[in-house]
Amino acid sequence: MPENHPALARFRQLATDDPQRHGAEFAVLLADAGLNLLDSGRWEESLGFLDEADHYTSLLKPGVSKTRSIRKPKLVKQGASAKAVDLLLDASDILPAGHALRAAVKSRLGERALSRFETTGDPSELDSGITLLTQAVREIPDDHHDRPGLLSNQGAALRTRFNHTGDIADLDKAVSSFRDAVAVPEPHVVALSNLGAALLTRYQVRGGDGDRTEAIDLLLRAVAMTAPDSPDRAVLLSGVAQAMFAGGDLRGALFACREALTIRARTLGPDHPDTLTNQHNLAVTLAALGDLGSARAVFDEVVAQRARILGPGDPDTLTSQELLAAVVTDLGDDE
Repeated sequence: MPENHPALARFRQLATDDPQRHGAEFAVLLADAGLNLLDSGRWEESLGFLDEADHYTSLLKPGVSKTRSIRKPKLVKQGASAKAVDLLLDASDILPAGHALRAAVKSRLGERALSRFETTGDPSELDSGITLLTQAVREIPDDHHDRPGLLSNQGAALRTRFNHTGDIADLDKAVSSFRDAVAVPEPHVVALSNLGAALLTRYQVRGGDGDRTEAIDLLLRAVAMTAPDSPDRAVLLSGVAQAMFAGGDLRGALFACREALTIRARTLGPDHPDTLTNQHNLAVTLAALGDLGSARAVFDEVVAQRARILGPGDPDTLTSQELLAAVVTDLGDDE
C-alpha cells in the first residue's frame, strides 16, 4: 500500500493488531480507495488496495474473493470496477448493523451510479443508484444526523427517474422521501425546497389543491431561510409564483414574480435566459390580471431580448411573440 495515504496507514496498524475488530473498516477504506483509482484510470495503482481489501474481507468472511480475477489479462479490466464495487459491498456488510460505514458505502455507490447515468444515459445505472440509496436509508439509524440528507438524495433520484419515465409511482415515492427528510425539528432549506417542488410537480400532473397549497407553504418557508440576494431565492420565488398563479392568487403570484425577477436581474444580469424567463412570466401574470398595457410593454422587451440573445426562431422567442400578439389583439391595437 502506498505511504501517501496516512489515514489508511493508521487504520492498517489497527487492523494488523486486531483484524476482527478493525479489519472490516480497513477493508472498506481500501476498497473505496481502489475503486476511486479505477474510476480515474489508475489501474495498476488500484490493485494493491484491492488485494489488501480482499485479504481482510476473505479473512472475516471466508469463501469470498472478488479481486483474484482482476490481475488476469487486460480483457478483465472492463469488469474490474464491478468487482471492486462487489468487494466494497462485501466489506461493508461485515460491519455490525447500525455502523455508519454501512450506509455511507451504499450512499457513495448510489451517487456513483447516478453520476454514471448522467454521463451514459444508461437507465440501469439510474435503477442501481436508486436501489443503493434506498438500502442506505434502510441501513442508517432513524436518529442519525445524516438520515435527512440520505432521504433527500433518495427522493432526488426517484424524481429523476420520474422525469425520464413519467411513472407517477416514482414521484409519489419521491414525495414520501422528501417528507421524511423534513420530519425533523429543524429541516434544512434544501429539504423544504425539494418537497415543495415535488408537490408542485405532482399537482401539475394530476391536480389536487392540497399538494399546491402545501407546496406554497413549504417554498415560502424556504424563501424565509434564504439570503435576499441568493439565486436560490429567485428559484424558490418562481415556484411560489407558479403555484399561486395556478390557484388563482394572481396578486400573490405577481409579487413573487417581481421579486424573483429583481433578484435574477441583479445576480445573473438582465440578458440571462433565466432572467428573461422571469420577465416573460411577469408579462403573463400582468395579462392575466387584465393590465394589458403593462403586459405589452414587458412582452415587447422580452421578445426583443430573446430574439437578440436566443435568436428569432428559438421556441422561447416564438412563445413570447405569440403571447405578445394575443395581448395586442386584446388591446385592439393593430400596430
